[in-house]
Amino acid sequence: MIALFLTLWPWLFARLSSLCRALGWRGLVAVLILIAVIIWHVRAVTAAREEGAQAVRLEWAEANRKADLLAIQRQQQQQAKINEAERALVNERAAHAARQSELAAALAEERKDHAKAGADGRCGGMSERVRSALNAIR
Repeated sequence: MIALFLTLWPWLFARLSSLCRALGWRGLVAVLILIAVIIWHVRAVTAAREEGAQAVRLEWAEANRKADLLAIQRQQQQQAKINEAERALVNERAAHAARQSELAAALAEERKDHAKAGADGRCGGMSERVRSALNAIR
């Protein structure tokens, strides 16, 4: 870069000196002011662009935060539904196990009765207790 500047310096100096002779010192000051205004404008535009980009980043971050909170809330609601369904299932299984144990007790009693009845030679039908226990299981 420095070598390029040193190579082009004579040409640049010649152009600047001819520009200075053609415009005069007032023209040269006007050109320098114009260059300063252009540089200031470019920096202002760049700063405004960065400020706008930062504002957009903040908006997106806020939107993402709200979306995350909404997703967490939905997940908690779904988990609550799952927990409620699981509690209902556990309660139903416990009730089903109780009905099965009642049926097993009724069948054991019925077998004893049938064994006693078999010794007498008579055969009875299904008892009311076994029928009720069977009807209770679905």
